[in-house]
Amino acid sequence: NGDSFISANQTLYYATRWVPGSYINLSSTRQVGAAARTLARLHDLSKLYEPKGYRPPHAFNILNQLIERKKQLDDISNKLGSKANLDNYDLAVISHMPLAKKDATAALTMLKSQEVERILISGMQQPGLCHLDVTRNNLIVDESGVVSLIDFDLMTFGPRVLDLAHLMRRAMQAAGVWSSEVALAPLISYNRVQPLSQGEYLLLEALLTFPYRFWRLITVHYNSPPSSNQAELGRLNEAIRLEQKREEFLNTFAKQVTRHPRVTPTSDRA
Repeated sequence: NGDSFISANQTLYYATRWVPGSYINLSSTRQVGAAARTLARLHDLSKLYEPKGYRPPHAFNILNQLIERKKQLDDISNKLGSKANLDNYDLAVISHMPLAKKDATAALTMLKSQEVERILISGMQQPGLCHLDVTRNNLIVDESGVVSLIDFDLMTFGPRVLDLAHLMRRAMQAAGVWSSEVALAPLISYNRVQPLSQGEYLLLEALLTFPYRFWRLITVHYNSPPSSNQAELGRLNEAIRLEQKREEFLNTFAKQVTRHPRVTPTSDRA
């Protein structure tokens, strides 16, 4: 009927303009910087967007979301504490859990600060759109180096640093190291289009501090049917191997970017 979308079997399908190019190389600082510029333009231009009809739930409830994820870490820790026969995956999780829970608590402490609270409240007053699925397969780079976004299934209104945190985290994972050098490219590129405020830097630090990859790997593992898949253990050990570098990166980020002492909770209770 001329629309660019159709609903069938309770699923929405939509058509968009074909974007020529290839998937982004997340190990390329140039391409990651171009992706950050595209995200900044999306966030800036969409502040004026008013949807007609359906308005998806917003993504500003970051604190409640991370409180729930911290609770999931606690639940897994408690279950492993009473488990009789521990396998190698369980032992790896137990060995890293104290640091993961410490970082989760530190992230929650930052999210509860007045600076971050003000950013989230002001963001809700004039929200922009967030893609919320910033993966390699959703970033297309053309021959001129311009990066386009595709696949907007999860897009909704939310704080723009959610997308930037996803991009930075995945770029550092692709590089196999958490380092200021890798993180600098998207930050500089983003700020050239739409500068971040100090409160947004603190929110960004909180998002990077939460042990997202560790949480995601173990929640998927323990919520799936029992498995002795060595590939899962390999991914977990790789994530744990990078944790020391992640801690060093976060210390540098706190010192050089947000310019405050690194939050070090005295307990893992949130």
